Amino acid sequence: MTDFLLMVCGAVFAMVISGIVNYKKSAWVGLSEKEMYKLWLTVDEETDRMAFGKAVEAKLKEKNT
Repeated sequence: MTDFLLMVCGAVFAMVISGIVNYKKSAWVGLSEKEMYKLWLTVDEETDRMAFGKAVEAKLKEKNT
């Protein structure tokens, strides 16, 4: 088992060194007040709060991928 773990760790280390795996996280990008307001305007009074939450979630996903 130890040999296997050493082999896996060595492979991961080699991938990191060669640039195949990048562990650097990008900075989180949030929504500005203007973007939040625009999303709020897309939800009419008849729509439940879930629609606004889903709109915010979709916009954050778009900005962070």
